[in-house]
Amino acid sequence: MKGTFIFALLVCSFIQAQTFKIKIIDSEDQKNISGARIISNNQVYYTNEDGVALLPSDAKNLNITASGYVDLDKTPLKESISLKPQYRNIDEVTIVSIDLTKFLQNVLKRYDDIYYTKPAIFDITYWQKSSENNELKTLIVADGKFWSRDGKFNAKENFKREHDNFVQFQYEYLRYKKIIPSQNNIKVKKQDQSQDYIGNIFFNHELNRLIRLTKFKGSKTSAKVVFEDADKQEIFYSVKTDTNLIYKGTILYQKKDQAITYLDKNFIQSSFKPYKLKDESGIPYEHQLGDGYILYEFYKVNNQYVPSKVAQKGSGFKFIVDNKTYDYASVREIVFKNFKPSTMTGLEKPVNLFSAYWNSIPVTENKDLINLTKEEQEFINEQDHEN
Repeated sequence: MKGTFIFALLVCSFIQAQTFKIKIIDSEDQKNISGARIISNNQVYYTNEDGVALLPSDAKNLNITASGYVDLDKTPLKESISLKPQYRNIDEVTIVSIDLTKFLQNVLKRYDDIYYTKPAIFDITYWQKSSENNELKTLIVADGKFWSRDGKFNAKENFKREHDNFVQFQYEYLRYKKIIPSQNNIKVKKQDQSQDYIGNIFFNHELNRLIRLTKFKGSKTSAKVVFEDADKQEIFYSVKTDTNLIYKGTILYQKKDQAITYLDKNFIQSSFKPYKLKDESGIPYEHQLGDGYILYEFYKVNNQYVPSKVAQKGSGFKFIVDNKTYDYASVREIVFKNFKPSTMTGLEKPVNLFSAYWNSIPVTENKDLINLTKEEQEFINEQDHEN
């Protein structure tokens, strides 16, 4: 027994010795940069909300990018790396207006040339967490595979519940899983399958959605180039509908390839008043819409672009029951760690995306290269709740 314990310690020490923690910071104010992408040896990594990432100790020639910062290329591995802001104040740059609708339409027309649209398999890390009244209730981190037929969302197949024709997920194991039941007993009525649940994974779905928003009657659209060099442009955009829904964000555009390699979108709908509903048992409640965020990021492999991350966030979604308010926030993030062209027509053991598939996936003791934030680690370490 003693020998087994010593062996386990040696294994843990060996695993830890193979990783290296780095922090990405702003060179001017020294603040942590979350969501910075690091590519090394054809593998993709991201900094967490604390600006920290875990990399293999043999990582080298790091390519580091973050929205609003100057890219770094072939950077050696070290504990702290600074990124220089492209600009600090919007007054420092020359503003040039563009037609957002035409700009997005042009990218969509050339989609098959810009982005990889043949069968492919990615190793992925999936993150999901949610909170109720500012307290974490769910944290799931899983490793698996993602298969795509052509890198695009197909609305007709999805409507027919045939989404597995064009996208499949397979999870080998869970790195972390902790779920605490909600205190809110409202059972929301089941709706028809949402286009967005799967559609949000695919960039062509977002492009079509943004183009439709710009064409709504009464919509006010703005897009301005706020930074430009020989290779790329940074564009700020906004769309305001006649119902006071506001969508705004940032686009990074590679001029030579005519490719969008980064797009984020904030949508603001918390100004709407709560509306009254009844749950499956007939219990009345009010629902307040919140605000959200969606992000797509790509990098170049050979002559086309492949995804490195898709992320969605929501906050301020409220349920009001018997004068008690339940405030919810959530995050879903997929990091595409690498890319492999494939001739496969699917995965061996795909999960049913609309089932409780987490219950059948084992939790592993191997946490290698998974770096939780301080808040997430404290949540996992709590002993008062069942894991």
